[in-house]
Amino acid sequence: MKVGIDIVEIARFNRIKSKLNVLDTIYTKKELKDLKSQDYDIKNLALYFSIKEAFVKALGTGFSKYVTPLDIEIDCQGTNIHLNLSKQVNKILDKNFKNIYITSTFLSDNVIVLCILN
Repeated sequence: MKVGIDIVEIARFNRIKSKLNVLDTIYTKKELKDLKSQDYDIKNLALYFSIKEAFVKALGTGFSKYVTPLDIEIDCQGTNIHLNLSKQVNKILDKNFKNIYITSTFLSDNVIVLCILN
């Protein structure tokens, strides 16, 4: 079992909210479409990023040339969080883990995400 935890200050995302060239390097086209429908709410921008960070920490790779934020696509439906992963990430994951568990919460001005792989 591996665990990844990420805490992000939500206000950081006010600075990147209007920078599409930066958003395109962090969020997939589908995520951007979802986030746009939410008027690029900074809480959701922070949540999606923090989920990706917690996942790569649990995976043990961090973000690198092998695993980028675009290799991980977040699909949030209500309180359910589903990850769509690239083939490259699935290869790493399939060798070691069968299940992904993610939980998140907002606390004050932060989003906190816990990811467990087993």
